[in-house]
Amino acid sequence: MKRIIFVVSRNHLDLVPGLERGSNTENVEIIVDRRWNERRKALEPIPFPDHRRSERRIRSTSRELDLIGIAVAVVP
Repeated sequence: MKRIIFVVSRNHLDLVPGLERGSNTENVEIIVDRRWNERRKALEPIPFPDHRRSERRIRSTSRELDLIGIAVAVVP
C-alpha cells in the first residue's frame, strides 16, 4: 500500500491542523520541513569528487515549499 507524506514549510505551520483533520488514515504522514538552508550550495569548491552515482531525489520539493508551503510525496 502506498504512503502519502505531506512536508509542511516552517513558515506555514498553520496548515498542519487542517492536514491532520483531513487525513484519518494510517498511510498519511505529516512532517515539518527540517532544512535550514540548501546544504549543497558551497561557497568554495569541494576538493573531493562526488561519489554518488545519481541524485537520490526524484524531484525537488523546495519550490513547492517556497510557493505554497506544502509538498506532497507518494511512497510506494
